[in-house]
Amino acid sequence: MAWQVIVNVSRDALRAMTKDKVLRENKKWFFRQIEQLKIAAENEGRPNDRPSETIGGFFVCPRGDALRIAYTFERDEANKKVTVFICEFMAHDGNEYRTPRSNNWIAAAKAQRITRSTYEPYDAWDRA
Repeated sequence: MAWQVIVNVSRDALRAMTKDKVLRENKKWFFRQIEQLKIAAENEGRPNDRPSETIGGFFVCPRGDALRIAYTFERDEANKKVTVFICEFMAHDGNEYRTPRSNNWIAAAKAQRITRSTYEPYDAWDRA
């Protein structure tokens, strides 16, 4: 039986996509990545089975790519339900991240100065 998957995207991430030229120009790429996370979660209930790395409390994928998504997820084993929280869309530019938060995103995530709750509120992902 496939897992039920709910995807929520932070309003901050969506706002950043409208303001940042690099993120905006790659909107379709980010949306495809979200759909791939959703497919991975439907199959095994684990979106993090995709190549990713863990930075602080976030999974960041795809690993080693210039464009990346930071996310977390919750599994409800009893109901075979997974909720994926897309927290941040990022563009890696040389040695720095271009994010609405700061170029020190990795340090902030590792020190847990940013968490999933930092990005509240979330909106349901309703793209098919």
